[in-house]
Amino acid sequence: MSYGSDIPDNFRRAAGYADRIFRGARRDAWLRPRTGLCRPAVHKVMALRALARPALAEVPTRRRDFMTAVAGAAAFIPHPARARRPLRRRYRRDHCLWPKISVAGAEPNFIPSVTILLSRSVQKTFGSWGDQMQRRDFILSIGALALAAPSLAIAQQNRKRPLIAWLSSATSAYSASKAAVFLQAMRELGFNEGQNFDIVYRSSDGVQDRLPGLAEELVALNPDVIFAIAIAAAVPARKATSRIPIVSPALADAVQLGLIESESRPGRNVTGIEPYVAGLPAKQMEVAREIVSGARTIGLLTNMLDPKAPPQMKELVEAARNLDVRIVTADARRSDEVEGALQYLADQKVDVAIVLQTSMLISQTRKIAEVALARRLPAVYGYREHVVDGGLVSYGVDLRWCYARAATFVVKILRGTPPGDIPIEFPTQVLLSINLKTARTLGITVPSTLLVRADELIE
Repeated sequence: MSYGSDIPDNFRRAAGYADRIFRGARRDAWLRPRTGLCRPAVHKVMALRALARPALAEVPTRRRDFMTAVAGAAAFIPHPARARRPLRRRYRRDHCLWPKISVAGAEPNFIPSVTILLSRSVQKTFGSWGDQMQRRDFILSIGALALAAPSLAIAQQNRKRPLIAWLSSATSAYSASKAAVFLQAMRELGFNEGQNFDIVYRSSDGVQDRLPGLAEELVALNPDVIFAIAIAAAVPARKATSRIPIVSPALADAVQLGLIESESRPGRNVTGIEPYVAGLPAKQMEVAREIVSGARTIGLLTNMLDPKAPPQMKELVEAARNLDVRIVTADARRSDEVEGALQYLADQKVDVAIVLQTSMLISQTRKIAEVALARRLPAVYGYREHVVDGGLVSYGVDLRWCYARAATFVVKILRGTPPGDIPIEFPTQVLLSINLKTARTLGITVPSTLLVRADELIE
């Protein structure tokens, strides 16, 4: 008993199922019993679909179903131990790769590209065309093709609309909240997703080592603009391309990092907003000493891998020296180090902590708030997002404004303005946000002077 017949016929059948799907058949029609697939083969196809689903999530439905059908063809191939005969030499070129495939609605460049990659995969797996098939290796190869195909397909298709590539160094949840702000700003500027532009998303989920690979993946799509949500994403994006415009709503130290020539005239392919405001960390120190009256020991939760951290650290140390305050620092380089760093500050009996403004730390707002509350540790933040998620008080720029303003940069670029001609901008307003519920939980009475100045009181 074998799992199927000869390979060329199976691939032709798979292509036929894809063609039927394109022409309106139900997606699961090709998995019905009447297609001739035995139960083990169906299970392998479903497994391939499950493996490919995350990578194919952003691929248009018709192309995704075609790639799934192609991957499913691997399940038709006979197992070597049960095969009736080895792959015959007569199939070496004319039949092994469905040269006459016709798929309604597929982009012209997509099918030949898949055919070429599949041909290389088959040659690498089989070696000599007359060799006995290595079915397991071929299935792995075809599965890899299915996972790699989305980027290839999007990159090679003839786009009717501009493409924006979103590169995030934060968690997917945080990225989604900021993407909503950005897209709303784009709509207000007359640019609607799916009508005036398309957008693809990539997120490292706080794992910085993943960013270079994600940046290269997006560059391969040849987008019109890369939207790097923070300096941690802008740096690998700039390393991946010096041609594609890059806009960031949260740049920092861009001149020193070589991203721009000057703030007034960036001159290269990077532009955006710099949310760091000189003198702001010293003000945060004052707020910390005001909300915890008489604080003599102040902890700093840092993330020194972020370029935004060193300037803040320098200002805070200088402010502490002027106020005769003792500083205790705890550095968290990764998200899994945040809890330990806060525990260290609590063990050191600090009166209040200041959490620096960095991409990684803002992606951990809820965790930081929960741990600080559990350790009875009052904390001052630079971003209101921390306070919304349960932090005590924040004093800093409004990142919502930064993302909304960055949309105007993107629109200018889409209309033809070179990014090097768009000056870097800075926030002109800072917000004081206080979470009254957290204050009550910590047993802190917020001074009336802070309540009067607060821009936002969260109950």
